Amino acid sequence: MILLDPGPLPEKFIKKLVSNSKKELALITKLKETIPNFKNVGLSCYYYRDFNQTISESTGEDILKIYEEIINDIDSFHILDRRFLPRSILQNTTYILNLVVNFVPFIKLQNFDRFISLSTPHSVEHWVFARCFEILTSKKAEYFNRSFLPWRTSLMRGCYKREIIELDENLKMQIDGRLWKECKKIKNLENNQAMPKYERDRLAEPNLIKPFKFILNNFRRPDKILNTFLCHLAFKKICINKPNSKYVVMYLHYQPERTTSPDGGVFANQLLAASLIKKSIPDDTKLIVREHPSTFSRGADWKCRWPSFYSDFKKIGAEFVNFDTDPYSLLDNSLCVIAIGGNIISEAIFRGKPAIYFGVGTSYPIDHGPLHKFKSLSSLREFISHCETFNANDFKNLEFELREFIDKYTISAEIESDFEIDDLFTHSYNFKAIMKYLELELL
Repeated sequence: MILLDPGPLPEKFIKKLVSNSKKELALITKLKETIPNFKNVGLSCYYYRDFNQTISESTGEDILKIYEEIINDIDSFHILDRRFLPRSILQNTTYILNLVVNFVPFIKLQNFDRFISLSTPHSVEHWVFARCFEILTSKKAEYFNRSFLPWRTSLMRGCYKREIIELDENLKMQIDGRLWKECKKIKNLENNQAMPKYERDRLAEPNLIKPFKFILNNFRRPDKILNTFLCHLAFKKICINKPNSKYVVMYLHYQPERTTSPDGGVFANQLLAASLIKKSIPDDTKLIVREHPSTFSRGADWKCRWPSFYSDFKKIGAEFVNFDTDPYSLLDNSLCVIAIGGNIISEAIFRGKPAIYFGVGTSYPIDHGPLHKFKSLSSLREFISHCETFNANDFKNLEFELREFIDKYTISAEIESDFEIDDLFTHSYNFKAIMKYLELELL
């Protein structure tokens, strides 16, 4: 039996899977209100928080082993920052224990063959369930990872030791050369035109509206509103207009977010990555850091940003640049671009800049030529020392490898003949790619 966490996939599509699937299928979800709809069509459907189990003689050893393994994993603690209310370490670990106690007998009883999710497990319940499944069954949880071309997605296995899965021949589809060129063209536009449409729309909002929208979206979180205000004051106090000497630039991620937790591993703490970069660059090169604009537009959760966060970066010799500096001019004039993951890495490569990533990025696991996946401090130093020597041929060879990766490891959504290029960068096309895989795999 296959257990699927459908996330936000449309109910209509899931019912189609159920009625036509050649394989036995069950669902597990965080959306309790959707369960009756699926049970009405004869589908076994479970809710992550709906179990009511206790430790028994047959499960006690497994529970102890799994509980210890999960709480000794730093990713578990980073994911706990997604919980809404502040809780002590003991309260959080007790919650994990309760989840383990509930999940272990359920997984042992059901004997699932596969567990498939739409994305890396990144809520507490989803993460703990996936870890329980892997430890009990010795099988790896499977999930989708959006590539740097958002309408194409790859399938991965494993929450801990991850591996990307090469597609079967019937799933492979070469990328259209015209589409590749169009994507490259967009990523080489000036200023904000290289951004996805949703980012351009956010920037186009009148400044007068933004504070009211922020308060409206966070009125239940006065703590978040206050922390955002204090963080913004601390940020403005130390940021500079633009660098005036040679520099590398690091783009921070909004947090909490899947790109850093769990996909960044220990580098969910972005200060650690910045410290390693600072230790690896020459004395005459600055480390410039750009904060993610959503930190202040969506709100700075105090578990991920605090006023002294910015001075901690300053202590290691990094400098923050203000938001008036165009992010793409900053990229184009840098020695190299750094991030934990995300689209900025592929954007740098398309614009002819070397890039370093630390986590499971959109081009994972490529580590070749002007694109470096962090492995060690010595390899990082060596890469940075060569950043000024990469030439057009190096980027051409890397582009060939990126296209080969796209063809072998990513499944493409079906694209309508009258598509708008901006549409391809929306979540809907990523879901279409996932649905295509599920249809071909299960129907």
